[in-house]
Amino acid sequence: MTTSDAQELVAAEGHGFVHAMLGSRRAGWHALPLHKLVIPLDRAILHVDDGRICGRVRRPLLVPQGVAQHMLSDGPSLAVFAPAVDIDGRGYRLRCEEPINAVAGPLGGQLCGLAAEAVHAGLPPEGVSALIRVQPHLWGPADLEPRVVRVATCVAERPATRIPLARLASAAGLSTSRLSHLFRSQTGVSLRAYASYVRARHAALALLAGEQDLASVAADSGFSDQAHLTRMCSRHFGRTPAVVRSQMALSSAR
Repeated sequence: MTTSDAQELVAAEGHGFVHAMLGSRRAGWHALPLHKLVIPLDRAILHVDDGRICGRVRRPLLVPQGVAQHMLSDGPSLAVFAPAVDIDGRGYRLRCEEPINAVAGPLGGQLCGLAAEAVHAGLPPEGVSALIRVQPHLWGPADLEPRVVRVATCVAERPATRIPLARLASAAGLSTSRLSHLFRSQTGVSLRAYASYVRARHAALALLAGEQDLASVAADSGFSDQAHLTRMCSRHFGRTPAVVRSQMALSSAR
């Protein structure tokens, strides 16, 4: 759960999302299945607690997928979210070892500058792209086994279709247990979680594009019903579909 007194802007870019909070925010204890980079703006301070270290920083923070943490910003901030496997089957791994990592030096300053410019302009495509292009310094491509790429691409190309694991394994020339193990070992997420993210992303993009009927969005994205869509959007993005839809309206108003 996230609480704030801020206007929010959202933009989809490449394999992930960019999310700007134009005021203070407080995120409850959570662990998302996405890599997250949080960039403070206007000299805001980020307060973070991962159960091991509690601290306050004015630098961008990089959080790998699955790391449980609680974060608070006393001012505006921008977050970049990226999955371990993107919708084109490419893999990404973080260039860090700690659960939560501060980005210091010239790169941290560059990120803050690019983020401020993008938010000031209302997250235009060129501003978001400029910010995304810095990301290889933080998380770079992972060399995925071709059969993992083939399966990930198959799932991504059919977001509304629940493809049986046995069919995916057969297409990859593997047993179901071997495919499940290989996919998780290479990407850090289960195949089931990846398929769930693909469907949730498909739904979120439809909502950000202006679709209003949540039941139709759920059906078109491969969810059993609206409640299922709500659970998966909350799990992957920390937002309900209704909130995502309202963020589209706020973004369009700028």
